[in-house]
Amino acid sequence: MNRRQFITISTFGIAGLALGGTALGNNRNFDLTELYQKLQSLQGKTLASSGEWTAAQIFRHCAQSIQGSLTGFPLQKSPLFQHTAGKLALFSFKAAGAMTHPLAEPIPGMAALEPNEDPQQALAALLQTLELFIQHSSTGATLAPHFAYGTLNTTDYQAAHWLHMHNHLSQISI
Repeated sequence: MNRRQFITISTFGIAGLALGGTALGNNRNFDLTELYQKLQSLQGKTLASSGEWTAAQIFRHCAQSIQGSLTGFPLQKSPLFQHTAGKLALFSFKAAGAMTHPLAEPIPGMAALEPNEDPQQALAALLQTLELFIQHSSTGATLAPHFAYGTLNTTDYQAAHWLHMHNHLSQISI
């Protein structure tokens, strides 16, 4: 195989994977309203975390992520990162229908998470922020660029938040 054939085959192979992954990711239902209801069902319950962060820290972290999409993130990864690794990561997560990332890694530049906060208070803040996002995104209003994924449309942001919260909620138990 010569260099030209290799490049042609590689290009078509990558394009095929991209189209297939996009189709898979677009066929998934990243329903934030359903997730909102799931979070509501945790109200008034005693919650525990199996990870490094407390349940309150997890809820606050998820609320920070959503708030960042509405008002902006304090720090951004480089445009090169956002357009390469960031886009590829989100694309892969959507195609897989699940996100995996370090679950005790704070969002760059966001306020420190308080480990002793009441989990129900943090859950209420998450529910309020998620409701704001759902309302905001239903209007078609512009969202702030994601610190790692860059500029996202509403559908991609909904998927990113759904995947992110599901990844973190895997550590919460009643």
